[in-house]
Amino acid sequence: MFNFLQRLIYKISIGLLLSLGYSLSAVAVEAFVAPESGTKWSEVIEHPLEGSTVYDIDKRGRKGILRSSWSRAGIRFTHNYSVEYIDRMETRENIQRIPQYDGNGNVTDYQEIVGYEQVPVYGVKEFERSPESIRFNINQQTFVYESGAVSPELGNALANAPNQTMRIKLLWQNGKTTEAKIGKGTVQAWKKIFQ
Repeated sequence: MFNFLQRLIYKISIGLLLSLGYSLSAVAVEAFVAPESGTKWSEVIEHPLEGSTVYDIDKRGRKGILRSSWSRAGIRFTHNYSVEYIDRMETRENIQRIPQYDGNGNVTDYQEIVGYEQVPVYGVKEFERSPESIRFNINQQTFVYESGAVSPELGNALANAPNQTMRIKLLWQNGKTTEAKIGKGTVQAWKKIFQ
């Protein structure tokens, strides 16, 4: 019951923020690719503006989807996620059928008791945000990327990263961080892009 109330209060708060016009989006550069666009993930392609590029996707279940694009021209991330909120309260009829018994314990009839209850009707709001910076730990060195073309030092580190799934940190506008996973295929594709 307590957990339900906590979730209810949280959802009401989000609903109020949304109704007042607050936006949870950041202003940083987002990835060029849509989540369900038929993109070939972790394969090097030739982008008309960015040159050699690889796209990566990290599906995070209820936490949304992280998409990224990697090229010498820049690294771009987009986090797509949704928030459920209470859109309105609705009155619903609740009918209970209570059995009536005779002296032998046999059901002879049912008595219907009609009641009414207030039930929340939920809505879903979709959001998109991009990080302010990305932190990498590659071969015992730390790199921070914010915007623009990839520096020669970071490009060299990406090209020489171990051939395995990599974890990186994304820093958001609100100061919080998210650990993201970059797939092994994308890490291997960096060698073609950044060497």
